[in-house]
Order: sequence, then structure tokens, then C-alpha cells
Amino acid sequence: MQKLFILYLLVFLSFFVKGQVSITTGGNVSTCNNTFIAGNVLSGQTYEMTICADESGDSHISILFSEWDVSGSNLLCVYDGPNSTYQLIGCYDNTNWGPTKAFTSTAANLSGCLTFVLTSADGAASWNGGISCNFSCQPFYSELLSSTPSANQEYINICKGESVTFNGSGDYYVNDTLYHQENSTSTFLWNFGDGTASSGETVNHTFNEPGGYGINLIITDQYGCVNSNYLGNRVRVSTKPDFVGTSASNSTSCYGETVDLNGIVNPTKWTYEAVTTVAGETYLPDGGGESYSTSIVFDVFDAGQTLDDINDLEGICANMEHSYLEDLVISIVCPNGTQVVLEDQGGGGTNLGEPVDIADPEMPGVGYAYCWSPSPSYGVMSVEALSHSTLPPGSYASFQTLEDLLGCPLNGLWTINITDNWQEDDGFIFSWGINFATEIYPPLWNFTPTFQVSDMSWVGDGVSEQGDASITITPDDYGTHYYTFSATDNYGCTYDTTISITVLEDNHPDCCDLPAPEAGQNSTVYGNSYHLQATPIDSVTSYTWTVEGPGYVNFSNADSSGTTATINQYGLYNFIFTQELDGCTSNDQVQILFLEIPDTVKPLNVNIPNTFTPNGDEINDTWIIDGIEDEENVKVFVYNRYGTRLFHSEGYYTPWDGKYNGSVLPTASYYYVIRIRDENDFNGIINIVGPK
Repeated sequence: MQKLFILYLLVFLSFFVKGQVSITTGGNVSTCNNTFIAGNVLSGQTYEMTICADESGDSHISILFSEWDVSGSNLLCVYDGPNSTYQLIGCYDNTNWGPTKAFTSTAANLSGCLTFVLTSADGAASWNGGISCNFSCQPFYSELLSSTPSANQEYINICKGESVTFNGSGDYYVNDTLYHQENSTSTFLWNFGDGTASSGETVNHTFNEPGGYGINLIITDQYGCVNSNYLGNRVRVSTKPDFVGTSASNSTSCYGETVDLNGIVNPTKWTYEAVTTVAGETYLPDGGGESYSTSIVFDVFDAGQTLDDINDLEGICANMEHSYLEDLVISIVCPNGTQVVLEDQGGGGTNLGEPVDIADPEMPGVGYAYCWSPSPSYGVMSVEALSHSTLPPGSYASFQTLEDLLGCPLNGLWTINITDNWQEDDGFIFSWGINFATEIYPPLWNFTPTFQVSDMSWVGDGVSEQGDASITITPDDYGTHYYTFSATDNYGCTYDTTISITVLEDNHPDCCDLPAPEAGQNSTVYGNSYHLQATPIDSVTSYTWTVEGPGYVNFSNADSSGTTATINQYGLYNFIFTQELDGCTSNDQVQILFLEIPDTVKPLNVNIPNTFTPNGDEINDTWIIDGIEDEENVKVFVYNRYGTRLFHSEGYYTPWDGKYNGSVLPTASYYYVIRIRDENDFNGIINIVGPK
């Protein structure tokens, strides 16, 4: 039984010894579950070991040190790659080592390995670190394979309401390095720059508003990893011009006249409205080598524009809080995959901002604004933390030089990665962004469609010319004619406007010199005939008389300026004298009142008012004729303009009250005849002003 126990113990010890990896062994080791130790370190020696992930699944190495003692002139340097020629993460001894320390290979390190180099002066070095593996994305790009309509360089030009078909693909340029990628295992999300999106390798989208739209394709592979580039293609939807200045030489014309049409098209410029590029809140839970990332997209720079001067990167800034600085490795990844570590583990228990250091893992604290800048106010965070319990807000030096970002594309996906290497602490990034120097921003991208004269034309009556903005036309009929001016821009979009021209009749005052004849003076006659005499403007013209009245009229010569009119019924007649001159006609009128011939009487001293107002106010309500009140044989007659007798009286003992058939006559002029003693006649006009 004792031998059996010893056998089990030997097997256990053998397993335990195999679970340790010593740097003194050197070489390459592939493992995801082991302990990294110093081993039997000798003075005056240099040891190098590379630790890579095995084939158990995850690809990137993380090592969390729980014990550490590297004193004197001994130094352990760590490299992010499969050998010591790769990016140096840092060199450490007891002077710059905190209570805990962890290293994780970065996503840009496709090998996933970490290389350790120990330089031993006196052999005084020991440590204990737990080896684990983490998943890391394999970088790739998205690309536009084709579009309909096709792109002209980076632009696709269309008209409002037209559709574009996009066909995209992933460019898996390091495929099968960490795992296999292909389109069939990836998802495609297209952003059209108008607030809408669509999924699929090939999509179709209609653009219903004029303007410019940045097109981006986000591809997510089977592990949730996204492409690092910004697609950068742009759709330009033609803007509607105005036609201010488009005109005709005359909006009205006479028949046979020419009119000049001049078309003016004024293109409309569209300018991109810049949007501040800031990412929103990201929770940083407890980690154990887990990485968290958040990204922003820039699309305002010129195509292919890169960061060429590190001073143009004014700062990478984040408003954040975390309860233990030494947990964190913070890095920035630019659109081409270049990664720079901004803060490596260090700084002990110094806080970022004002965290809520309690059991509730999702209660945010107060964030402070921290920046990493090429011209910082403070040194590296982990060094500055030695003097602070809470790191003050401000700009800090980057752990790795920011100059490694030179040559990075400015447009595209910028990602900040935070690896939390120790549990029991968490935090938040409330917002983050990148400040580039104002002078490297190009003018906000814009476009203005152009128009060529050869792509302009007029359509309308009498138009025969095409491909010109200025033409001369002769409208072919009287009335209103409509002419449409259209112009097609360099995107193939056609716009138009319409103007009208009115062709006047020949006798319109604007089309001829109208005569101005005079038909004579209005008059009242007793009898059935009257001689009309007009005064024409020119004798070498034609003229004629026409009439309106209650009866028939016979003219002695209706086509003469002077003629005798004979009526068959008494009343008021309106005679119209019309003259024509060079195709233009005009007329004048004269009114003649024909009355039956009364007997004549001797003139008397009679006062006949010409107006009275039968409105019931007892003032001038009757027609009072002075000088006839004592005449027994007086006869008074009142007629309207048509010769109708409205009132008569033999003997004028009661003044007339202006009524006819019991009603007061309307306000008008009436005609009277007063016969006295069968010898004298008085006639004229009496005006009645009736009630309102």
C-alpha cells in the first residue's frame, strides 16, 4: 500500500513539473494552461523564450504574474511577437513592477506569441505567472467589388429617386493565419449615409433626397470581428438648380413679331455637414485578460489621406473611470491595423476618475477627461500614478510612441482596446474621440453639378432650334403659348422651367395706333329724325354707324361720318361711331333722346328745379315748379330714357313725389316736357335722387 501511494505521488509530481515553463529552458513553447517561472537563473546569462498558444482554441497568449522578484541589475524584457525583433512592450525589474503584472499579445500580433528576454547580472530573479490564451480577431478589409451605376473613381452619380446596386466582398488578406474567413461565413451590413442600412453581399438602395452620401460596408466574420477599414465610396445625388434669369424679351407680343428666349440655369452646391465623431458609453467589467473595444469612424478626410505629422494628432481622449489603473492595458488601433499601447499595466491601485468601488458592477462613477498627446502635460500614466491616488484629468504621454501611427489612413475605423488583466475592479468609458489638427481637415466635401449649353433646349410653339439656351421664336397664333426650357447636368439629370408668352389680338392697343373718333354731343330732339356728325381721326379710313335703342333706325348712309338717323319709336338711342385704321378699330358714342313734338306756348317766368330728393325726410321731397301753380292749362310730362311716360299732370296743383306705379323711381336722370297754355313748351332733365 505504501509503494502504491509513492507511485501516485511520483505521477502527481511528474504532472506538476510538466505544468511549469522555465525561461532558463529557452526556445518556443505552445501552451494555454501552464505556469511561467524563472527557473534556475545563473549570473551573467541571457535567456530568451517565446510562448505561443497551442491548438486548443484561442490564439493569443496572456500571462498574469502573481509573484515577482527581479532585483539588482537583472531585467526582463517583453516583446509582442514570436521573437525579440518585434514590438517591445517594456523592460521590468523591481523598480517598475507593481503588486501584479500581466501581459497579453495584441490583436495586431497575428502570431499571438509573447517573447521574454531575461538579462541576468547576478542570478537574483524569480517569478510565477499563470499562462492562459485569449481569442483575437484576424484583421481584414471590406471592399466594393462593383456598383450599378458604376463608380467614377470614388463617386457614384445619380438623380433624385434613382437606385444604386452595391456588390461587396471581404478582403481576407491574412486568411488562415489564425482561422479561416470567407464571405459565406460573414455578415454584410451596408450603411448608406442617410440613416438607413441593409444587409447582404449585394444590396439595392434608392436615394430620395439630393445630396452627398458616404457609403460604408461593415463585415462581421463568424467570430464577431469586423473589418478595420472605411469603404470610402460616395454617392452624389444631383441637386435641383434654379432658373432665375430665364426670360423672354417680351411676355406679350403682337402677331408676327419675334420674341427672344434666354434660358439661365443656376446649379445648386451641396456641402457636407460635419458631425462630431465621438463614441458613446462602454462598460469595462471585471477582466481576466479579457479585452473590450469601442470604435469610431472618420469619413471627412480626402480619399487616401494619411497622418503625416504626429503633431496633427492633437490627442486621443476618453472620459472614463476605473478603480484600479494597474489592471489596464489601453491601446489605439488605426484603420490599417497599426496598434500603439497608450497605457501599459502599472500605477497600482490609483483610480481613474471617481469610480464606484462597491459590489454593484454596473453603477457608473464620475469620469475624468484623459488624453494621450504628443505634447502632454504629464508623463506616462503608470509613472504619474505613483504620486496620486486618483489620476488628475489632463493630457499624458503614450506608453509606446504615438509616432508609430504615422502613415495611418485618417478615414476609417479607429478602435480603442482595453484589456483588463485583473479581477475585482471595473469601470466605464463614457465617451472617447480623436482630435486632429484643424488644418489637416479638407474643406467639407461638396459638389456642384455642371451644365453644358449643348445639353439645354427649348420646347414650344414655333421652336425649331435645339441644343441652345438662347433662341428666337415667332408664335404662330393668338393667345397664350407656353415654352419649356430644360437643362441636363453632368449626372444625366434633367430639370426644366416654363414661361408663357401671350400673342395679342390685332386691335389691342399694344399692337396698333388706335383712332380716336368723336361721335358728337348728347342731345334731345322733338321728332323722329336727327343728323349725326362724327369727327374721324383720319379721312383715309373706314367707319360705320351702329345703334342701340327701343326702336328701328334708318340711316341715310351708315358708312359716312355724317348721316341722318330716322326712328320709328320715341325714346333714348345710343349711336356708336366705329372707325378702323390699319386694322385697328375704335369707337365713340353719342346719346339722342327722341320725344314727341308738343304744341308751342308763350314763354313764361317759370323756375324749374333740375333735382329733387323723394327720400321721405320732408326736405325737397317733391318737384316744386315755380310759376305754373296758377296755370289751369299746364301739362307736365316725365319720360325715362326709353321714352316711356312716367308721369303727367294737367294742372300742376300737387307737386310730383317722384313715384311711378306707387313706388319712388330709382336715382337717375329723367326727361320732362312742360306745356303751358298750349303755346309754350319747356323741356329738360330732372334728376331724382331716391332713398339709399
